[in-house]
Amino acid sequence: MLNKEMVINLINGLNDNQIQQVFNFAKFLRAESSGLLDDYILETPNAETLEAIEEIEKMSKNPSEYKSYSSFNEILEEVMQDV
Repeated sequence: MLNKEMVINLINGLNDNQIQQVFNFAKFLRAESSGLLDDYILETPNAETLEAIEEIEKMSKNPSEYKSYSSFNEILEEVMQDV
């Protein structure tokens, strides 16, 4: 069986969301192999997303400075106290 046929067989078992992800990846690969990667549009995160990324990076470098939980129930109990 050719690789192309194998890929088609794999795709047949995917849901719509997974197929969209495969499609996006294939478009990226085609742009890369064609030397058109500069033309491939990548979304630039907005200011709020960039701020969240920076916060996560800061938290991962200094975890002792942030509150942590040992279970999801512990988080829920705290949330319910604030309600």
